[in-house]
Amino acid sequence: MPGLVLNQTIIMGLDVSHPNPGALGPSVAALASSVDPACSFYIGQSQVQRPRQEAIDNLQGMITHALRQQFMYITRGLGKQYVPTSQVLIFRDGVSEGQFMDIIEFEVVQVKEGINAWLAELKKNANITIPMPRLTFVVVGKRHHFRMFEPRDHQPTHTRVDNCQSGTVIDRHVTNPYWDDYYLLSHAALLGTSRPAHYSVLWDETGFTADQLQQISFHLCHLYSRATRAVSIPAPVYYADQICARWRYHHFPQTDDPSASDELEGVEDEVAWYRARWRPVHPRIAVKMYWM
Repeated sequence: MPGLVLNQTIIMGLDVSHPNPGALGPSVAALASSVDPACSFYIGQSQVQRPRQEAIDNLQGMITHALRQQFMYITRGLGKQYVPTSQVLIFRDGVSEGQFMDIIEFEVVQVKEGINAWLAELKKNANITIPMPRLTFVVVGKRHHFRMFEPRDHQPTHTRVDNCQSGTVIDRHVTNPYWDDYYLLSHAALLGTSRPAHYSVLWDETGFTADQLQQISFHLCHLYSRATRAVSIPAPVYYADQICARWRYHHFPQTDDPSASDELEGVEDEVAWYRARWRPVHPRIAVKMYWM
């Protein structure tokens, strides 16, 4: 992938799922992070948080754990020498444009704190000192009304308007004037009208060019393990969404109802109630792509 040094890069996908309207239950945050030098094998983490809260709590700890797992996989799983991570690329799903500043002020700061905590841990336990990795934070959105169609002069023998080809990018004229963003149609629709993904670059310390970041996003759409074709959003984002969808297997609300308990005095007590009943993934499968 252009602009990436694969054996020095970790790619992550972040997502938060919320309970249905009127339903009881926590919001669930998930992180999928690459651990191998090719950025094709991922591990997952999940946690519960306050209902309908979009910003992720304890993201710092999740980032530190992801970097630690990458180190363990390379040194122990593959038996190779650890090459210090120099690039952190994060794709965040499910954020509206009105929440961009909140994400920069809350989540980007937590990501940096998590990286710093990992650097301190690496120096203390392994006596390895590395510079601060460069961070790129991109929001991926699908909830928009933007559509792409090929001009009629490109299809003189057709009587109807067709979808654009897979890999089509629009990054000017109709994009936002205040931050870098682009629309990428990475998949070929089997039926109906294709809906491109909208990528907004909120933070970029790596210095990617527009073409490099667009090609990286397109290549990641080909790494989704369930499909033999390109999908509509990068694989790490899909993985994080699937981890969120499995939250019912980690929590058993039928054993009790937090709203019926006299011991709960507020939202924080309710969140603690959910966390106390959260069942983590068994350590033997936590290092595998168990959600597939």
